[in-house]
Amino acid sequence: MHLFVLPFGSSYVVAIATMILALRWGGWRERAILSAQLLLLVLEDGFCWLQPCVPLWPWPKVVVDGLILAICLACVVRAERYWVIWATAFGLLALVSDLMSFVPRVTPWAWVSATIIWSYMISVAVLWGVWTTARARRGASLPA
Repeated sequence: MHLFVLPFGSSYVVAIATMILALRWGGWRERAILSAQLLLLVLEDGFCWLQPCVPLWPWPKVVVDGLILAICLACVVRAERYWVIWATAFGLLALVSDLMSFVPRVTPWAWVSATIIWSYMISVAVLWGVWTTARARRGASLPA
């Protein structure tokens, strides 16, 4: 059996590249959600720069994923596009995955894998938001 393992640091590359795109072409919603995601990366892996490690204490992730969900819920209010609903759904799934880490039969490998997937999906939803925001701005700036 061969397991697919993401290289260490790939989460940072995805988060920073998405943040650069959001700073350039996104709106405040995209920037707020990605700022919370970068905070999550710094808090959970701040002490793991030298070697890959599996976090054994889930409370910091629960708190920061709760913050991401709260920011997503604040962004849903009066949102003009659907990507925010998708980002909120993925934020909720990330929080549920973190809470599942307290179930004795859930291994840290399963918990961390699930939260990585949901954080990537939040990034995909935000990229969708960056793309639609840039298109809307371009459409608004064209002469009638």
